[in-house]
Amino acid sequence: MRRSNNVIGLLNFFTLVLSVPILGGGIWLSTRSNGTECLKFLLLPLIIIAVTIMVTSLAGLAGACYRNTLLMSLYLVAMILIMLVFLGFIIFAYAVTDKGSGRETENRAYLEYYLEDYDGWLKEHVASDEYWTKVSSCVRESKICGKLGRTIHGVPETADAFYLRNLSPIQVSSSSSFSIY
Repeated sequence: MRRSNNVIGLLNFFTLVLSVPILGGGIWLSTRSNGTECLKFLLLPLIIIAVTIMVTSLAGLAGACYRNTLLMSLYLVAMILIMLVFLGFIIFAYAVTDKGSGRETENRAYLEYYLEDYDGWLKEHVASDEYWTKVSSCVRESKICGKLGRTIHGVPETADAFYLRNLSPIQVSSSSSFSIY
């Protein structure tokens, strides 16, 4: 029993130490957000995750070090709840993206993604004007479209050369002009 307490205490010490940079990242984002929507949506989840990990780690560390069964029970319940929340998130993410996948398109080295391939919540959420207002401001703010272009000996890349590049799904979605329906 003593050895298992030492292992649990050590693991919780590491997770406590790892939660500090996550919380620091949330605080750093809050100082850099400048009122923009792009960084604001990350703040609350990041801070909630960091604080949850920190509190759970402290309960597990204190319970293991002081052999406190109440803290160890709280730690066990909290870990089960955290795992269930993450499992629920994974199932949700899979359910809303299950039917959508990239399509091969003629004269393109990358896959094209179409909104009509998706169903339900994701399609309705992405198609809303409020969502696209936020996304378009984030894309403009990041200047990603300008970063995708290349110049060869001072001459801008042709459209045909661009279409033959291997792009990630995020690069494709930020460079493509696709219709919602």
